[in-house]
Amino acid sequence: MVYVIFMDGIGQATHFFQGHRITEHEKIRHGYKDGGRFVTFSPDGVAQGNMNREILVFRGAGEDPILWSFIENIKMQTHGMTIAQKAKHLYEQLRAAMPERNPQKNDERMQAMVSHGHLAGTEFLLGDVLATKSAVCRHYSLMFKIAADQIDVPAALVRGNFISESGRGGHAWNEVVLEDGNRILMDVMNGAGCDLYNPYATYYATTKNEYMYDKRVLERAPWLDVTDRYGRPSLYIDTEALPDDHKKSLEIIFERHGIEYQERETTLNSGMTVIAINGGAIQKLRQVMGVERKVQSSRSRRHHVSNTMP
Repeated sequence: MVYVIFMDGIGQATHFFQGHRITEHEKIRHGYKDGGRFVTFSPDGVAQGNMNREILVFRGAGEDPILWSFIENIKMQTHGMTIAQKAKHLYEQLRAAMPERNPQKNDERMQAMVSHGHLAGTEFLLGDVLATKSAVCRHYSLMFKIAADQIDVPAALVRGNFISESGRGGHAWNEVVLEDGNRILMDVMNGAGCDLYNPYATYYATTKNEYMYDKRVLERAPWLDVTDRYGRPSLYIDTEALPDDHKKSLEIIFERHGIEYQERETTLNSGMTVIAINGGAIQKLRQVMGVERKVQSSRSRRHHVSNTMP
């Protein structure tokens, strides 16, 4: 695995403040700080911005023995496991170590550790968070990333928004890259672990409320480029080539972006049932995917994309 090395943890924190993602190619550096999405740091590590949260600090074993004891246990427990097995075990251990996930109670427990009475802007070692047995998404996702780095699990740290029928709000989670290159979503806070084609993944968005995985789901569908006898183009997806969760995700995305489609039986392959997109809906689909050219065919462990998307 190739890792990107930053000069120091503060430089990496600035990078995350600007881009809201630390990739699986970057290990979290000692000295890294996280004060929430509205806080950045000067080169010497002084917090700047709207400090309404505590500042999480990543240190070495000599300064944060609680965190590193947790990591060393994870290392021993996951020896010999696959990446997916390691990620699942880490996810379970983080939820077990910090079972209280209510934000208000988390604040109360952390507030109790502050002698001067001001939680906002106060630096906390990650081991201190573990000691409260309480966490919210930014704690879980950062600790998942740090521990994953130490057990050879390629994991990204992602910050954005979670948008569902019940509302929306700021969120942080992780992505894990498996041996075959496929990604899975790991959300310790919300108790979710799934591939990116699962309908649950359609709730995740960037900090600008742009749905994060829609384009990926569309690109990996097994598109068939069809022209009728009058020369009119259509796009088909063979429904039998789609797992149920991928099909449901596509339907959610089509509805979300106003892409009209039909599910119907055709004369192809002795009556193949397809999802069909015609006319102006094809252009809408192109806009969502951000393409003006053909998307290259590819293989995945779940789908063989044998045709191309125009």
